[in-house]
Amino acid sequence: MFTILGVGVDSQGFSAVGAAFIAYAMISIVLWMLGDLLEGFDHPEYFRSRLVFIVMCGLLTVVLALIIVGGIDLGLFLNTGESTSNGIAHFGGFITLLVLFLLYDVRPKREDISR
Repeated sequence: MFTILGVGVDSQGFSAVGAAFIAYAMISIVLWMLGDLLEGFDHPEYFRSRLVFIVMCGLLTVVLALIIVGGIDLGLFLNTGESTSNGIAHFGGFITLLVLFLLYDVRPKREDISR
């Protein structure tokens, strides 16, 4: 297609979509591993002490930061032979899915809307 258009690009794949699925996989694994424990972060009184709550929040923050760092690493421009990978597209797809996941998570639930 790009040859027909006269653009000097060999190929453009769906790597941004692939990067989005990588973000989805990372978040899904974290959610699967933590399971119902995530709801406990809304209630600090569930923890044995305030220090345990702060440490757990810190660990969760580190995990989420590592996911973002993974997206930044995925978004680096890589020279492969005569072409360069589109790092911005990779990072854009990765971050787009993380934002969509966040928006889905914070949307009001059905029972909340009726109140």
